Amino acid sequence: MRPLVATDVRGNRDLVEDGVNGFLVPLGDVGALAEALGQLIGSRELREKMGEESRKKAEAYSLGKVVKEMERIYRKFLERYA
Repeated sequence: MRPLVATDVRGNRDLVEDGVNGFLVPLGDVGALAEALGQLIGSRELREKMGEESRKKAEAYSLGKVVKEMERIYRKFLERYA
């Protein structure tokens, strides 16, 4: 896995924990984007650490886990409204 650099908007905040598995930069802030990329380019250790954290984060979104969560949601809905 790789570290992530993404804009600080809804959705991305679910996947990127700023400073942990990547960087969130303000929308349209080219300077912040360049700074984040520069930090990653300049440090192999940081890339590897954040990449490992990205792998851990991605496990929460594995197909098996997502299917189980969707099943739980649908069952709850059916129990309530069926």
